Amino acid sequence: MNYRDYVESLAKDGGRNEMILNSGPIHAAIVMSRMFKYARKEVKMICGGFSGAVSNDEDYLSELEGFFKRKGTLKVLAEVDLSRSPKSKIYKILRQYSSQVTLLSVAPNRFRNTETSQPVHFAIGDEKMIRVETGTKDYTASVNFNNTEQAATLSELFEGVWQTSLNNPITLA
Repeated sequence: MNYRDYVESLAKDGGRNEMILNSGPIHAAIVMSRMFKYARKEVKMICGGFSGAVSNDEDYLSELEGFFKRKGTLKVLAEVDLSRSPKSKIYKILRQYSSQVTLLSVAPNRFRNTETSQPVHFAIGDEKMIRVETGTKDYTASVNFNNTEQAATLSELFEGVWQTSLNNPITLA
């Protein structure tokens, strides 16, 4: 079974509570595309800013658009405003569904691994799916499609920073 099929098997039917590892932009795009595919309500993310290394993947973009068509909402804390970058394809979709997107700027490296001091990015889907990226340079991450406990912890961290970042919107217009 290839990686895409394996991730699909973990994500479908409500998700399986099994932690897997992934690394590299291709695997990151596969995981995130499945999070968008199976999320029904909301995805929250802290990311570098959608440089395109992951977010330009066609399946990622297609599943993101499908998520928006199902009336899902996206909350993003971005370390860098790349909304005007011609290299990043995601912003075209984010602009198209701007009423369902809130994009705020956050200080780089706001989230750090307490053991290594390395920056951490993460995504939470429907308060149960998680992707925690502890290697932001090589996209190394742990993933689980049905861990409500860890998702709740990450969501609480996210919301705390979200509240302090409300005065730093990134405009999609």
